[in-house]
Amino acid sequence: HFNTIIGYDVVPATGSYFYSHAYTKYNSEPCTHTGIRATYIMSDDVTLYGCWTQGWDSGFDDNGDNFLGGVSVGVTDNLTVTYATAAGRFGEARYNGVEKGYMQSIVADYALTDSTNYIFQSDWLDTEDEFGNESRSTYGINQYLLHSINDCWGVGARFEWWAAAADNLPRQNIYALTTGINYRPHANLIFRPEVRWDWDDDGRQFLNGDANQTTFGVDAILTF
Repeated sequence: HFNTIIGYDVVPATGSYFYSHAYTKYNSEPCTHTGIRATYIMSDDVTLYGCWTQGWDSGFDDNGDNFLGGVSVGVTDNLTVTYATAAGRFGEARYNGVEKGYMQSIVADYALTDSTNYIFQSDWLDTEDEFGNESRSTYGINQYLLHSINDCWGVGARFEWWAAAADNLPRQNIYALTTGINYRPHANLIFRPEVRWDWDDDGRQFLNGDANQTTFGVDAILTF
């Protein structure tokens, strides 16, 4: 049982820069898998991944049957590009029925300076039910700009566009801008306050009944 190789945001809080996650992480990507995973380091610059899994976000039940794999390439000293994909059956238990299809994620991480990184991610997901009807059709782009001021302070921003259609409904385009601070007063303690703005150009509503919303969040992570 292992965390997914897909996407830039990860499941453990210690591995993600922001308190909140991107729409792609919540809605278009798996979090965990149960199956067999193989990693092959071809060279200092190339790593290959190959997995067989029982679907998405399953424990040890039969939640599907799919291939999960990808490749990570150090294109230059400053640029790393990772391609990951999943294909097959995704979520019998999770979605109360057959969901099968294809998903891919491309993440490019570029070091602008020794203390500043720009990350570009694109996701595409297309699935259908057992009768060939559309289950989920989503795609999106996430961009991160992360800067380390010193050993204690860091600032960052994430801008995302996520487009989704499901059950033959019109496609919805959602945008979100997140800015945040990472403050580490101790090697084992970090605070992550953030402000996030979400808006929908199609005029549909969020949970607050409006087509846009502003949220503030903060957490503290203590490792030991």
